[in-house]
Amino acid sequence: MAKTSSSRNIEKISERVKGQIKRASEIHDPFKILIYGRAGKKKTRTMATLPDVLLVDINDRGTRSTKRDLDPNVYILNRVPELDDIYWFLAEGDHEYKSVALDGMTGLQNLILKFVMNDEAIRDASRDPNMASRQIWGKANELMKSYITNFRNLPMHVGFTALERSRDVAEDEEADPQIVVSPAVSPGVANHLEAAVGTIGHITTREVRVKRGKETGTVVRTYLRVGPSERYITKDRDGLFGSVVKDPHLGHMIELIEEGGQ
Repeated sequence: MAKTSSSRNIEKISERVKGQIKRASEIHDPFKILIYGRAGKKKTRTMATLPDVLLVDINDRGTRSTKRDLDPNVYILNRVPELDDIYWFLAEGDHEYKSVALDGMTGLQNLILKFVMNDEAIRDASRDPNMASRQIWGKANELMKSYITNFRNLPMHVGFTALERSRDVAEDEEADPQIVVSPAVSPGVANHLEAAVGTIGHITTREVRVKRGKETGTVVRTYLRVGPSERYITKDRDGLFGSVVKDPHLGHMIELIEEGGQ
């Protein structure tokens, strides 16, 4: 019996689908992390511990803390269109970088909002260039999300940083208020950013006393909370880092993942 056109199409579809099926262990899945916290809590310095990283400084100017030792390559972003250049440069693959970090997603949102407002003012001279309408916020959010998705999909390790803010995450108006600390971006972007990464950590620092020989002094320790928390937005998709990572080094965390937690 001759095969129909429909049956031949099904065979081709089956071949294509089977050709794309792999074991999870065979899939190249680079490390994607979001770190947020107050200013001066070593977000930039921690991002600089990604292997062979290009640090994109988005009006954050936090790279001073990395000059003495880590000294990563830095691109200081001044205009939104430059982010497209950086993305295509990295996507083409003709570079030595294994990682990229967008340092300052809170600042990027403000930069994008101003970019969209100026663009709308050029299109409509009667529009107030300093007033963001709901439509402008919507366009800015969509542009922000497209950048997050594009960089997340690069075949390399990717990091994002943001300032922190408190927000109410109650599921509906009748539910009791539930205030959590989360990345300081608009609600329309927050869920997208949080879903784009496998690890989310709230970073803080604390001065602790340490004993060195017979003397006691103080040092500043960094703590990255990634384990489940009612107060902080966190995530550890790999389940390897425990509740809190002390003095986090992202290169070492990646090595732990690649070794399967051994």
